[in-house]
Amino acid sequence: MATMCSSLHPAAARGATGPVVVAWQGGEPTLMGLAFFRRSIDLVAKYQKPGQKIMHTIQTNGMLLNDEWARFFKAHVSWSA
Repeated sequence: MATMCSSLHPAAARGATGPVVVAWQGGEPTLMGLAFFRRSIDLVAKYQKPGQKIMHTIQTNGMLLNDEWARFFKAHVSWSA
């Protein structure tokens, strides 16, 4: 989370208002667990400017996905198979 904060805060301070893509990849990001991703969504929303589009993406092998992950993806993540 600290790394994400250090990346988001300077962009917000500069007044970035364009679209933001948060891309999760490398290793298997789902190993971080849903609680981590829920906190991440909340953190990004904290820095979101009015009218700014935020897109969350993830690259996963899908081995850990279940119904709970599917509901989370439907609500928050852009995905394709």
